[in-house]
Amino acid sequence: MTPRLAAASVLVLASFGCSASVAQAPAAKGFPNQIAFDDEVLELKAVWKREERSAASYARKEEKIPAPLQVGVIVSTSGENDEDLHNWVMDRYTSSLGLQQYHTETEANWACKVGLLPPLGAQPRPFIALHLCRQGARGTACAEVEEELEGIELTECINRPSCWKAKCEQRWDARSESVEAVVRNAVGER
Repeated sequence: MTPRLAAASVLVLASFGCSASVAQAPAAKGFPNQIAFDDEVLELKAVWKREERSAASYARKEEKIPAPLQVGVIVSTSGENDEDLHNWVMDRYTSSLGLQQYHTETEANWACKVGLLPPLGAQPRPFIALHLCRQGARGTACAEVEEELEGIELTECINRPSCWKAKCEQRWDARSESVEAVVRNAVGER
C-alpha cells in the first residue's frame, strides 16, 4: 500500500495512514480477516496502528482499495468516548489534503460525508461515506461504509445541499443496520 493509496477516505486511513504504520493484510492483529456487511463477506485489505488507535479496511475479495464499496473500522483503547473518537475522525477528514468536500452532516457520534478524493490513478473518486461511533467493553470504535458515487449522482447534487441531505438519508436507511453491526462487533457487543 503506497502512501498515496492511503489517501482513500475510509475512516481517515486517508490522511492518517501516511504517517502511521500501514500494512497489507493479513498482518491484522485484533481484526478479523473477513466481516459480514449487508449480504456480502468483505475481505481485510489493510491495517494500521498508531499509539492507542488501530484501523482496518475491508472490500470485496476481488477488489483493491479504493473500491466501489469499502468498510473501515477504527478502534481506540485510549479511554476516549464515542463522541471524542468521532471528533478525532472528523478533524482528520476535514484536514485531508486535496479532498474536495461537497457535503457534511454530523452529530455527536455519526456523520455523512460527500466529497471528491484526489486522483489515485487516472480519475478523481467521488464518494459518499457514513460513519458511526460506539463505546463498549473493548474500547471505542467507529465503523464507516464508503461508496463510490456514480457521475450522475455527483452532477445532480452539486450546489444543492437538500439533494446531498436526501442522498445521506437514503444511504443511512440502506446501510445503518450493517454499519451498526460492524461497530458493535468491534467494541465487543453483539
